[in-house]
Amino acid sequence: MLTYLFIFLVSIISPVLALAEPLCILAALAKPEAWIWIALVIAAGQTTGFGLLYFFGDVILGWMPKLKKKLDGFDLSRFRKSNFVLTGCAGMFGLPPATLLAAAGPVFEARAAVFLGVLFVARVIRFLVIAGLPATFVKVFNPELLPSWVQNLF
Repeated sequence: MLTYLFIFLVSIISPVLALAEPLCILAALAKPEAWIWIALVIAAGQTTGFGLLYFFGDVILGWMPKLKKKLDGFDLSRFRKSNFVLTGCAGMFGLPPATLLAAAGPVFEARAAVFLGVLFVARVIRFLVIAGLPATFVKVFNPELLPSWVQNLF
């Protein structure tokens, strides 16, 4: 249980530091029987991080002038009719970067529940695939071939 709390907490900061995917792969290799829970916990952690960016993006952008300049130069009103699809693509494929959309916050999507809900569903799908592949890999190949630090990580 403490492992899932650790994974959740690291996943909260992962929208900024891009730690979720490697963490997901390592955790799924270490505990292949729990790959579904790993995917759900990481998706929840990342969505929490994106929620923090959504609500406090203006403060965070104050610390990152280059990102703020790029965001100010980007016309988000062109995508007003396709916010749902754009958010889903950002959540599942990372294009456009979901971090950028979350930092734009209410300027991009005024309804926080819709934005975070679509992002969470897309992230669950993304991490189910990312966690499921190593779990399948372990079933086909001998997990003893993995380095000991990966086996003992979680």
